[in-house]
Amino acid sequence: MLRKRAVSALLAIAMVLSCLIPLAACGASAELSSIEITTPPTKTEYVAGEKFDPAGMVVTAKYEDETEKTLTAEDWTYDLTGELKTSDRNVTVSYTENEVTKTVRQRITVTNDVVEAAIKTHATKTEYLPGEVFDPTGMVITVTYEDGSSEDITAEDSAVTVDETPIAEGQTSVEIKVGDVVLEEPITTTAGIFVEAEDGIIDSGSGKEFNDSADATGGGYVGDMKSGDTLSFLFSANKAGSAEIIFRLASQYLKEDSNWTPIWMGDCQLNKIMTVEVNGVAQTIPDDVVLPGGGEEGGEPNADLWFNWQDVVFGDIELVAGINVVSITFIPHDYTDTSQADFSGKFTANIDNMTVMTSDIAITPVTPELSVKAEDVSVEEEGGVPYYVVEGSFTFANHADATLEGALLSALAFDLQSITNTGSRYFQSSDAWDFDYVKGDGAGTFTLRVDVSDLGDKTPDTYASHFGRDENGNILDLNQDQVGDSVTGGSVKIGHITYEVVYAAGSSAQEECWGCVGLKVSSDATVTLDAVTLGTDIGLEVRDGKVLYVVKGGSVEYTNDGYTDDEIEEVVEKALKNYYYFDIQENPNETPGTTNQAWAIVRNNTHEVNLGEDGKTFEIVMDITDVPAFTYTTHLKEQSANTGSNGWNDFKPDIETFTDSVEQNGVTYELIYDKTTYWGCVGLKVSQAA
Repeated sequence: MLRKRAVSALLAIAMVLSCLIPLAACGASAELSSIEITTPPTKTEYVAGEKFDPAGMVVTAKYEDETEKTLTAEDWTYDLTGELKTSDRNVTVSYTENEVTKTVRQRITVTNDVVEAAIKTHATKTEYLPGEVFDPTGMVITVTYEDGSSEDITAEDSAVTVDETPIAEGQTSVEIKVGDVVLEEPITTTAGIFVEAEDGIIDSGSGKEFNDSADATGGGYVGDMKSGDTLSFLFSANKAGSAEIIFRLASQYLKEDSNWTPIWMGDCQLNKIMTVEVNGVAQTIPDDVVLPGGGEEGGEPNADLWFNWQDVVFGDIELVAGINVVSITFIPHDYTDTSQADFSGKFTANIDNMTVMTSDIAITPVTPELSVKAEDVSVEEEGGVPYYVVEGSFTFANHADATLEGALLSALAFDLQSITNTGSRYFQSSDAWDFDYVKGDGAGTFTLRVDVSDLGDKTPDTYASHFGRDENGNILDLNQDQVGDSVTGGSVKIGHITYEVVYAAGSSAQEECWGCVGLKVSSDATVTLDAVTLGTDIGLEVRDGKVLYVVKGGSVEYTNDGYTDDEIEEVVEKALKNYYYFDIQENPNETPGTTNQAWAIVRNNTHEVNLGEDGKTFEIVMDITDVPAFTYTTHLKEQSANTGSNGWNDFKPDIETFTDSVEQNGVTYELIYDKTTYWGCVGLKVSQAA
């Protein structure tokens, strides 16, 4: 009996244990902590309209006890089950276990790129001047996408990129990109040029004022000019002729504003605020040419009122062969009721661009500005850097304790003393001081800009500045270990003369070329002027047995008594080669150097004097190949009282006057004789349009 009870007790205990053990196991099950895509799907790149394909994707579940298991495709779901769109970037995968849901994202790419494109409707504007930027207005492009769909779009569509490079002379098409598809839009270029005002030459007491604006062509315009300021444009024409010049201008007559945002802009009569000259000739601006304002008194501020652009046309403008100069000069006026006191009587006009229209004249814009950029130059070092401005071999200014920025940065001097022409100083100080600095994008860089527009009349020979060091052994210490050995700026060509700015820095204080800036002027070696004959059969009759006086100015320099006909050649040739007939009186406002310089130029050219068949006439042959293209004129003085016993009448040709001239490369060479005024002297006049 006791045995049966013991067995029953053991069975009861076993049953209890068998029940407790599985319960303990169920209670210890770990909770789902995350899921992970351990193998991405085979396909992750799609075209719009396709459906997501999970094939190949492996999803793994992870638990809090750091165990994990691989799930089957039936265990998990994903959200993007319809047609994919280009905006779809991720597929979200979900898995739920014991009411715990975890998600993970799979990155996908959905595209619908353009695979084909064709221009359905061409742009409205098809004719352009060199310098203009293509205008795609009116263009319609038919595109076909990867998914096979098609649609018409305009150039404003984000998929379209239009080449905004200024159009070049002779260009026949403009590149249009639609996605990766490249199209060519046909255009034609016409005679003339289009120049942004920002590319003109600004002579302003307040400096260059370039303003950004989407309302201006090229994204910018010239503004903030005051009365007394000038904006000029240079361009070269292959021949003389008529042209039409158009300026795009807007009124600055600010009558009411809110913190410089216009509320009310007034109309202004153009000839009250500006004058226009073309090659020094003033152009008429009628009284009825008015730049309209806009807005109203007490109205709302509107920045667009600055840009009420108007085209002002000047017709039948005479251009010259070679360099042409168009200048706008702003003048004081009686528009004084402005809302900004410092604008009173001084405001001008905003200038967007200039267009020159011609029929058959080839025009090339001339940019008379050079840049030289020095990299990694410490111009704003804390506490200042030693800084010396030099002229020649002496210190012109010492800024050793100043930070090189602002006005000091703009004060870096040209070394002018050693720039010479035939022994004389070539530049006056004012010739080469028209330059400024623009700080670079990176700290410690700057760009030097030099305006050479007024140097076009300089002799086409090579002149490099002497980069000398001052007596202190330092010229410009710009952290010498960071300054390059030399930097040469861009060059500009005006006519057949090339101008180049050179900046140089030495590697030690004892070397020359220590931070000096110089200007190099050289003629184009590829330009050749032909030798020409001036004054053929001019009919200068010299009577036998008389005294020939060769004169320089008003003084007798050479006498040949009782010469005969066969001596005429020798005497006249000797006179020419010794420049006795040439009293060159230069215009100091247009030419370099001294009078002797110009005499030497004339004297050193090859001359021939050939006696005519009648024994009484002769021709002068002058080789003008090396005669410079700057303007000077002969000054053929009248006879002096001190002419000797025989007087001037002993050399009095029968012809009254003559001129003979030739024009090459925009330069006119003219041989002049005047019997009545100058009593037989011969002179040479060389002139260039600009």
